Amino acid sequence: MLAYGDERHAACCNWNSVEKASLIMEPMDIRLGDVYTLRKPHPCGSYDWKVVRVGADIGIRCAKCDHKVLMPRSEFERRVKKLVERET
Repeated sequence: MLAYGDERHAACCNWNSVEKASLIMEPMDIRLGDVYTLRKPHPCGSYDWKVVRVGADIGIRCAKCDHKVLMPRSEFERRVKKLVERET
């Protein structure tokens, strides 16, 4: 059994900076005007959403019915399936 101060415990539980850095994800490059396909459809049937606000919260507008939704960036990044169109 490994004790807290044991060398083997320290060896198996110490992460170097490279391993720690690989666990930290960078935020997506989300820009105003981008159109994304989300994983679940809106009740109107559309999967596509246009970005209208960028920050800690992402504002998106349904491409079909123009309904506006505000959601946390982390939730938006989980729900995104693909980038459809990027406004340049």
